[in-house]
Amino acid sequence: MNKYYYLMAQLPSVSYQSPLPMASKAFFELCAAQLAADDLALLASCSLASRSVPTGSRVLTAWAEWEGSLRVTLARLRAQKLGREAELAGLPTPTPIPEADALARVAMASESPLEAEFLLDRGRWAAIEGFRGLDAFDREAVFAYQLQLLLIERRDRLQSTSGYAAYQAAYRQVLDDHEQQSDTGVPA
Repeated sequence: MNKYYYLMAQLPSVSYQSPLPMASKAFFELCAAQLAADDLALLASCSLASRSVPTGSRVLTAWAEWEGSLRVTLARLRAQKLGREAELAGLPTPTPIPEADALARVAMASESPLEAEFLLDRGRWAAIEGFRGLDAFDREAVFAYQLQLLLIERRDRLQSTSGYAAYQAAYRQVLDDHEQQSDTGVPA
C-alpha cells in the first residue's frame, strides 16, 4: 500500500460546505509528480459517474457500487413516477445498498430538483467519507480527496447563476425529450 505522507499532509482540509480549496485539475497536477504510475492512472479515472471497472482500489470500487445503486434506484423511482417502469427492463440490477436507496427515496420526495441534487451530493459526500478509511496518507485517501473536490466543483456549478441556468435548461430539455418521446413513442 503506497503512502503519500508529504502529499496528503500539505493539503487543506475539505468539507462539503467549505469553499473549493483547489480545482480537481490542480490537485491532479500536484499528484502527477508524487504518485506511483498505477495510482496516477487510477486518479485520472476518478469520476462522479459510477464505473464498474476493476480498479484494485477500495474507495473507487465502493464508490462505483454505491453510486451505481443510487443511480439505478433514482432511475427506477423516476420511471415509476412517470408510469414507465417497462422501459427499465434492461437496466442493470446492482447490489442494493440500503443507504443509497434510502437517499434516492428522500431526494425524490423533494419539492425542488435543485435541492434534491444538493441532498444527493451531501449523501455522496458522507459515503466517500465512509469509504476513505482511517489512514489519511494512503492512496485511498488521495482518491477520496479527488472525489470530494469533484463534488465541491459540482456544487459550485449548481450554485452559480450560470450553473443554475444551465441546470434549468438541462432539466427543461429532459422534460421536453420525455414529452416528445411520449407523443411519438420514439426515444429523443
